[in-house]
Amino acid sequence: TTGSMLDQMKYNLKNTGSFSGSYVGGWNTGYSGNKPNGVNGYMDTGLIPSTSLALNSTHLGVYLRSNIDGLKSDISVIQDSVSSARDQLNIYPRYSNQSYYRVYDDSNSTVSNTNSQGLYLANRVSSLETRNYKNTTLAIKTATVGTHNTSKIIVGAGGTLSGTPNAFSDRENALATIGDGLTDYEAKALYWIVQKYQTTLGRQVY
Repeated sequence: TTGSMLDQMKYNLKNTGSFSGSYVGGWNTGYSGNKPNGVNGYMDTGLIPSTSLALNSTHLGVYLRSNIDGLKSDISVIQDSVSSARDQLNIYPRYSNQSYYRVYDDSNSTVSNTNSQGLYLANRVSSLETRNYKNTTLAIKTATVGTHNTSKIIVGAGGTLSGTPNAFSDRENALATIGDGLTDYEAKALYWIVQKYQTTLGRQVY
């Protein structure tokens, strides 16, 4: 219906007045997606969580076309200088055949995964729970803690405690999404919207 969550999924980070993504380092851009070089490439979204997102209702997501193993982060809330309870949110889609979701605390949660292609969501829905997805599969539920992050969100890399980008990815990224926390229904609806979009462009992977 008009005004529903499905209608609202039209927000384009790149074309807004408030946020304008800027590319840093080496990127290979093309019709099928953007591919950072895995050495120094990332996108600074210009979005600061503490001023733009609710602590207990936030999601990050990426649609990846590459099946590449490695400790590489494809979207993350870069760590700030707080030494504990950081609201860090990272997605490592495949490392030693696991998916690592590092979500709002200092520990990693993992799920078996041998293919990094697909849509990944790291999704915080309350002060105690994250509901994370690969495509339509609920991957992890974990208790979390956090304080609001005053650093920034980047695409194509992770970050150290000092806020320096690291864990650079070389996976082809065909979509990134940042926004409010999603219900299970909304997360699955987002997957089908994204999948239809990618299929229309002839670059679907799943």
